[in-house]
Amino acid sequence: MSHHLAKDTGHNLPMHKEHQLPIAGSKEAPLYGLGARFESPEALVKAASTLQEKGFRCFESYTPYPLHGLAQVMCLPKSMLSLIVLGGGISAVVIALLLQMIPSTLFYPLVVNAKPTNFSALPLYMPITVALTLMIAAVTAVTGMILLGGMPRLNHPMFSWDLFECGASRSFFIAIEVRDPKFTMAAVTELLHNLGALDVTAIHEEGDGEVFLSPKELPHRSN
Repeated sequence: MSHHLAKDTGHNLPMHKEHQLPIAGSKEAPLYGLGARFESPEALVKAASTLQEKGFRCFESYTPYPLHGLAQVMCLPKSMLSLIVLGGGISAVVIALLLQMIPSTLFYPLVVNAKPTNFSALPLYMPITVALTLMIAAVTAVTGMILLGGMPRLNHPMFSWDLFECGASRSFFIAIEVRDPKFTMAAVTELLHNLGALDVTAIHEEGDGEVFLSPKELPHRSN
């Protein structure tokens, strides 16, 4: 398990050639990025703020509960979910009114107690319109949340890190992806340690178990 290995090897050591860096997953699999565990929510927010200031953009934060100010620190854009739900609600209103008013006013007008059959009878159609709007908006909200969240996804590279899999419900993590233009193994590792990371691990796309490799064996990317 990664948390046992981290304790045995001294995870707070600085980045030197003679030291070994733990990796999660298979050595042959592509590198996903570097993961780091932080002791407190304040430490994670501070680390995310520093990464943002230094120009990193491809990184994710994982917390057991929402942290106030983390979205602003990471400069996350406003979710499109509200616009999607609005579109679903407007579509539901239009569909409900057309399905009721077209037959009642054009094809099968039925006069009951001198009630109008034109657009002045709009209040008659409100119960069905409201019910259909609520139903479609709710379905749109759930569907949009699933799709915008990248689901369904049965696996994620972070799950190959045993420490993350066991401690995601009580610890605070940051993962910097290798596709970030500013990513370099040595520089990012040193930066995470300087930010107070308790554990820094190279995470690969697939594979099982955790091994230890020297930094020279891990792939590097230049700016």
